[in-house]
Amino acid sequence: MISPQRRRAATVSLGIAFFAGASLALAGPAGASVPTGWPEPPSVETWHALLIFAVVPLSITLILLVLLYGPALARGENVVPGSPSAEDEWIGGPRRASHELAAPDDADSQAGGAGGTW
Repeated sequence: MISPQRRRAATVSLGIAFFAGASLALAGPAGASVPTGWPEPPSVETWHALLIFAVVPLSITLILLVLLYGPALARGENVVPGSPSAEDEWIGGPRRASHELAAPDDADSQAGGAGGTW
């Protein structure tokens, strides 16, 4: 019997091989020669291509990470995956404990929460 880790590794390897082969097969037409009558395309400098395909996506990713995790880190929260969740919060609720809430003053009062009569 194959262990789950080996099965997962085999699946990932097969997926990588499939996508690499598909990328190479689909990239073939990109290396074709320029048709007759078309102007020769300008060459792209290595630094310009590196800027477009590496620096710009990485900087966008870093900006998104800062916008996503920055406020939580500034509040001192733990953002590590699998960490214990924060305590339950009642957002906008009373600042006192529930036993300190106002009780009804008389029979016609609406304070004190739900009530019922027979």
